Order: sequence, then C-alpha cells, then structure tokens
Amino acid sequence: MATVKYMLDPNNLPPIDQKAAARRALLTEEKINAAALSDLDNLPMTEEELARLLTCSVARRARRSTNLSQLDFANTYHFSVGHLRDLEQGSTCADSAILAYLKLIEQDPTGVATSLAKTKLATAA
Repeated sequence: MATVKYMLDPNNLPPIDQKAAARRALLTEEKINAAALSDLDNLPMTEEELARLLTCSVARRARRSTNLSQLDFANTYHFSVGHLRDLEQGSTCADSAILAYLKLIEQDPTGVATSLAKTKLATAA
C-alpha cells in the first residue's frame, strides 16, 4: 500500500463536523484537563522529562545552525560525540553552562568556532 502525504491548506479548511463541534462546545477546561490526566497512555511529563526535552531541542537547534554532522560539531565545539548524541536524544540533561554554550553556538556558530580556534592556537604556542 502506498503512503499518501496530505498537507492541510490553512486557507481552505475542510468543513467541521457539526456533531463533533457541539460535543466539543460542551467541554470545559476542567473536563479537558481531567480527561488528559486520566489517559494512562499519555501521562503528564515530570520536571526531569521537561528539562531533557528542553536540552534536546537546544542541542538540535545549535547543531542545525552549523549544518555540521555530529562528529564535526563535536570536534569543532569540543564535545564528545557520545555526550552530544545523548543531549540530542534527550537521554541526558544538560546543566545551565552547557545550555548557555549551545545557545551561543546557535546564535553565532562561526564566531564561537573562531574564538575556540584562536584559543587553541594561543595555548599551542
């Protein structure tokens, strides 16, 4: 069976099912929250899970801003490849210093790489 991709056009939305709209109108914010909390397949995230999700998105955005592979990013910005992978997959949580460093890389990848290269040359001399 072939996979069909469908892009929803925000300017040409399909008609709303009137019965579903009527049921949705009866729901209060409390009922919606209670239903979400009772769904055992979709439990709320813990603070640690939310922190890992933040780390994951910051790490991925930083590397995407450089257009580098994990190996090249790790070598350029002095990460171990394993630690970078763990950050991007959300299996480890970054401290505030690493998050700040990743945000700097995202904002100015060339500037950070240049500064690191200058520092490396200065310490080698």
